[in-house]
Order: sequence, then structure tokens, then C-alpha cells
Amino acid sequence: MVYEISPMRKRIRERLQSISDPDYRTESSVTGEMLTVLGIDTPTLREEVADIEAIEELDPTLWFQYLTVVFPHHIREEILLGLYAIESHIEEFDDLFGEKISGWARELTEPEITSMMAAIAGQWVLQDMSRLGYLVAWETKGETVWKKMLGILATLQLNNGDKKHVDETIRVLSHAFPTREPEIFRCVSEALCLLPSAAITEFLSSNRVPKDKLQETYTRESIELLLKEAAQE
Repeated sequence: MVYEISPMRKRIRERLQSISDPDYRTESSVTGEMLTVLGIDTPTLREEVADIEAIEELDPTLWFQYLTVVFPHHIREEILLGLYAIESHIEEFDDLFGEKISGWARELTEPEITSMMAAIAGQWVLQDMSRLGYLVAWETKGETVWKKMLGILATLQLNNGDKKHVDETIRVLSHAFPTREPEIFRCVSEALCLLPSAAITEFLSSNRVPKDKLQETYTRESIELLLKEAAQE
């Protein structure tokens, strides 16, 4: 079956609108604008992926084209639907997938979609750690703070299981400074939370890392507490 993405998007959009709930709203604060929300919760969106793929007979790579079309419109459910579809096929994508993410990341404007894309990117890197350079590039060369956050938040997937990729995570986080962006401090803090306390101590010993600022924005455990635990080991 040959597809034009715009008609495909129209069909999907109509389907999403038919199941939207006007009473369901997620406010997403972005720089100077609000993300458009149709009103569909996350579990429902995930269920829709399989149904849409069956109806449309989609090749997984067509979701790449779909996301490229919908991202600039900043409609929450359209973007998340595409990302959930990509996630379900993550093992099928080669190194060129990193270039796709780099392009979509220019359109990131709010935390929910940034976090979801970061989770996908982290899973993709975890399959082949030679791809770690993409995370560093997004962090150091990102056109926006959201793209920089993408590289940092992707490291959460590297330390989400029993095996911790500490050195690789530190390599990414070490490129975060100097910065004055509070969002970057929060992301680094969240990533540090998953590391062994000894690694946190070593990371904070760097002259480039403003420990006090990190403590102010730490959103989970206190860095001060982690440092005390490290001292007791």
C-alpha cells in the first residue's frame, strides 16, 4: 500500500478526535505558547497504536514520516501516538534513527514529550553504546534547552535496571556545565539520582559543577544526603 502522509494524518486525527474527552486536559507550559491538547489519556493512546497499525497496514518507518509532519503542529496526542508507535519498534531501527530524533528534537517545547522522546532515545542507545555520542551532541549542540535536556534525560534509561552505565552517564553529564539554565540543573539532578553515591561524589568534585545550585533544584533525594551516605561507605 502506497501512502501519502497528509491523508494518513487526517485519518488518524479524525480517529483521535472521535475518542477525545473534552473534560480531560493536560496543561503543558512552554515558552510563549501552550501545547494543543485534544484530550486523550496515555493508556488510551498506547492502545490506539496497535489498532491504527492494523487498520492502516503501516510499515514502522512510516511513523518516521508521520512524526516529521505532525511535530511542527505541536498537538500533544498526535506526537505522543507517533512516539509510542516508534517505541514499540525500537529494536528495528539502525544508527540512522539518531538523525531522525535530532530533527524532531528541534520541535520540542515542553516536558512531557521531551521525557517520552528521551526514554526512546535512551532505549535505542542502550542497544548499542557506541551511539552514546548522539546524547552528547544533543546536549552540547542543541539549538534549544529542550534538545539539551533530551540528551541528559536519555541517560535515565542507561541506569534504570540492575546494570548501571555509570561511566557513560558521567560522560554525558560532564558536558552540561557551565550553564545557567534551571532546567538543565533539574535534569542533571534527576540523572544523578540513579547513580551510586560514590559516583555522585566524584562528579560533584569537579570544579565545573556548582554543587550548591544542584542542591537547590534537586527534585528527588537530597544530594547532601547522598554525599553523607558516600562518606559513610
